This record gives sequence, C-alpha cells and structure tokens, in this order.
Amino acid sequence: MTLANLGTFSVSNNFGVWTVPEGRGAWIPAGMRHSIEPLPRAQTRTLYVSIRRSCEGAKADRVAGAKAHSIVVLYVTPLMRAIVDHVCDPKADRTTTGSKHLLAVFLDQFPHQRELPLFVPSLKSPLALRAAKALESDPADTLRIHDLAVELGVSDRTLERAFTADASMSLGEWRQRARICRAIRLLSAGGAVQDVALEVGYATASAFVGAFKRYAGATPGKFRF
Repeated sequence: MTLANLGTFSVSNNFGVWTVPEGRGAWIPAGMRHSIEPLPRAQTRTLYVSIRRSCEGAKADRVAGAKAHSIVVLYVTPLMRAIVDHVCDPKADRTTTGSKHLLAVFLDQFPHQRELPLFVPSLKSPLALRAAKALESDPADTLRIHDLAVELGVSDRTLERAFTADASMSLGEWRQRARICRAIRLLSAGGAVQDVALEVGYATASAFVGAFKRYAGATPGKFRF
C-alpha cells in the first residue's frame, strides 16, 4: 500500500488513472504494471505486504478479496495510517513481536478499508474519445449530455451506450469522476475551493463540496492541499 502522507499522487496504467489525495492510499497488487506521479510537495510511504505469505488459505482470500487483482484507492483509517507510519519508520525494528502484531492488525483491518471512486478509466472507442475531448476542452462548461450528443451528431442513447461499453460506467459518472480528480489536482496546486469549483464545472461551492465529499471521503477543507 502506498499512502499519501502529504499532498497528492496519481497511479496510472493502460486501464486509466487513480488519483490519491492526502491521507488516502493506493493498493497496488504485485506484478501489476503502473507508474506513480507525485504532485508538487507530495510525500508518500509504501508498505509492501505479501498476503499469501502472511496468511493461510481461506484467510488470505478473505483479506485480499476483490482488491487482490486491481488497483484501488482506499479511505485509510487513522489506525491503518499509524501502522504504516510505524512500520515504514527507518528506525523501526520489523522483526520484533510488536511489529508482527501490528502486521496482523493491518491484515485484519485491510478488508474493511472503504474503496473510493477516484478511478477514471481510459477510453478507446472513437465516439467516447470525441465526447471526452469535447468535455475536457472546457471543463467549466456545464454542457448537458443531450447537447453533447447533438454536437457529436448522435443520439443520447448511442452516446451513453458507447461510454458504458468502453468505460463500464455511464457518461455522467465518468464526467463526475474526471471533474473531482481534476479538482484534487487543482487544490493540490493551491487553488481556492470557490475557484476550483467553478473551474471544474460546478455552479456553486456548496454543490462542489457535496460532490467532493462523496468521492474523496471528506470535504476539501479537511485536506491540507
């Protein structure tokens, strides 16, 4: 697990981009190709865990669960953050009984860490790519999906089907995730909440704060961007 102690980082591969704000973590399965991009002032800590070596049989399957084969952004509890901080401390003796007990607690708590929808999948179909390019050209524009479909010369249903088939989510969901992840980057660069809200297409700061909390697990003010 890679934890964002300060600032923000992103994880990317051919499947898309995962944005990890401060205090959250990215679980990256062994052997999965990826790259990590730390934003300015970001500080991270990484704990390497072999679940199969630490657990046996059914317990290993329960601990890994759905996270075993995919990258996920996690809402990391204060307890888990404290364990990662302790184990990653260069002065810590990881061979002591106490350290082994901490690892047992980590493995016990890992399945209960909430997954956050901060993944924006890559797009491949020409229609979905055209739609994304149109939206990204002016993120502050509140263009409705119907108007976007008209602009692209297709029906609403055709556009939605293209996105669902390509991204495994609706165009509205993809757009919302893209907005929030862009907002995290802008906030990390020092942007004010009100300015960022308008820049990513929210009419009011309150609407932005509500959406941000649903996706990032806390309001923008809870992060030290």
